[in-house]
Amino acid sequence: MRKKLKTDEDRDLDAMFNPVAHEMVRKVIDIAEDRLTSGGICDHRDTEEILCRVYIETVADIIKGASWFMQGEATAGAEYFLLKCLGSGTDRLHPLMKRMNATRSNACGNQLSFHSHYYFPRFHAILTQRYIEELQQPDDAVLIGASWNGIFHLAAAKLPGVKEQINRELRRRGLDYDAAIVPTKHLERQMRALGSHRRQIGDT
Repeated sequence: MRKKLKTDEDRDLDAMFNPVAHEMVRKVIDIAEDRLTSGGICDHRDTEEILCRVYIETVADIIKGASWFMQGEATAGAEYFLLKCLGSGTDRLHPLMKRMNATRSNACGNQLSFHSHYYFPRFHAILTQRYIEELQQPDDAVLIGASWNGIFHLAAAKLPGVKEQINRELRRRGLDYDAAIVPTKHLERQMRALGSHRRQIGDT
């Protein structure tokens, strides 16, 4: 059966804070933190930053290669991250994996993708640092491929002013094209998602 294409209304709903998916995402991240600390990989104080960095790199790796930011790919990256947290691809599958069917996985991916800063409070700071590292590469190789760079796409979709900054840097280096393209509808959807997050969490 052919998969039904999503309408703009469907995508708007995907961006809203989902309390049911939130509980699942929270549990998965708690499991990942416990695995890091019980395995002696890191101290409890470092788990959030480690997981946030893994999350950013996982999503960036999925969304790279496209000419513009695609939310469907970002959701897929978030889903993949959550499944990895549950031991997907290993012999240490967590029992919670049995509840992660395709529909629930997609809902959790949307929840984490649109509300990353709730689960990782330093998400914006860490993404900013990672994006600047890319931007300050000594040669032009990264910027020449900026249109396909996953870190640039993710930063442009999540951080204000990044798209313009990347394009200014391209001009300074004599590269006459725009990069890190994010559809206007997505940016509007992201702002509505933030509003729904505040209403649900009471973050004023």
